Amino acid sequence: MSENPVDFINPPLSVDHLSDARAKEPSLQTILEMLDSAPSSITVHDAQGNFLYANQRTFELHGYDKSEFLSLNLHQLDVPESAELIQDRIRLIEQDGQASFEVEHYRKDHSILPLEVSVKQVTWEGRPALLSIARDLSEKRAMQELSMRHTRDLSLFQLFVVGLATVSDDEIHRYIAHSLKEFAGAYFVSISDFNPLTRCLAHRHLEIDPGVAGKVISFLGSRVEDIHTPLSEENYELVTRKGWSIEKSFHEASFGSIPSPVAAAMQKFLHLDRFIGITFLDDSRLYGTSLLAMRQEQPDPSMDMLQAYRHAATIALRQRASEQERRRIEDEWMRARKMEIKGRLATSIAPDFEALLDDIGQRSEHVLSLMETDDPLCGELREALDSLKSAKELMEQFRDFKA
Repeated sequence: MSENPVDFINPPLSVDHLSDARAKEPSLQTILEMLDSAPSSITVHDAQGNFLYANQRTFELHGYDKSEFLSLNLHQLDVPESAELIQDRIRLIEQDGQASFEVEHYRKDHSILPLEVSVKQVTWEGRPALLSIARDLSEKRAMQELSMRHTRDLSLFQLFVVGLATVSDDEIHRYIAHSLKEFAGAYFVSISDFNPLTRCLAHRHLEIDPGVAGKVISFLGSRVEDIHTPLSEENYELVTRKGWSIEKSFHEASFGSIPSPVAAAMQKFLHLDRFIGITFLDDSRLYGTSLLAMRQEQPDPSMDMLQAYRHAATIALRQRASEQERRRIEDEWMRARKMEIKGRLATSIAPDFEALLDDIGQRSEHVLSLMETDDPLCGELREALDSLKSAKELMEQFRDFKA
């Protein structure tokens, strides 16, 4: 070994200083009280993992009382991954006299306790032992996970924005729902369009694992895309006033579009805990809504990032709606233009056509004057003259046509 074991209980003293040291040294009780007030976990155990001592902080971190903890073995605390490394770490300590590493322990409630441990060989009551001083890494791990999650969220959002610029109109709803599901870790995401004329939400896409989609459809009795949800004045005011909301009831989250018994059965069957509703709203105009279904074990996404997704999707849907409106106006203009061309053509030929009708009328009247009054063709000829009169009146309207 590179260092001699430290006698933690009886440190060596020279004969000359023995009397003075004994007079100055604190009592064992004082030492134990100091160890109990230490902010770190301090334990002593033998090479087999049997605990010989533990301070109060150790009990607090692990959730055990003193008698419960001291009856445990180190192998019972280590998670499987840490337990596999125990013997290797003990050999390292025997070789170097000390070592530092990270471990994970089970708390009494079976949650995971991450620790940074420094271990040194000592002598405890005359026998070799291992002294461990451990620092709780829970807060550090949480900060690391938060930082990693934030980095991941930013990367996903950047990809989402790039995709919005290239996705086709036909795929935009599927793309938004897929991106929201990937970002939030939702069990499923639905997305709807809002029709301001009918004041209805038209469901466009349900993003869910393929194996579950059939079960959802069997519950609903129809495709999600076939469901239309009228928005009452109260619900419309609600969704336009708030950018997002969290509901516990599937029936309430769907604005009552799914019957309450069916919604309750689905929520129970799919183990859904809550629903995050967001609206795609810009300048008081509602473009649509989306619903994120979350299970209990799924943490809520960052609301700041969710707002960023909502605003980016709103801009894309607004641009899509503007493009659709532009195409509609363009189509109407083209139809009006065709009508104008036809009208101008009719106007240009109206004088010639009127002259032709006059000639036909004059010839018909001449023929009628030469016929016997009881001739059966006289009636038909008079009907033809009436039709000519109606045609002339129509041509007068064409003649008066103005662009």
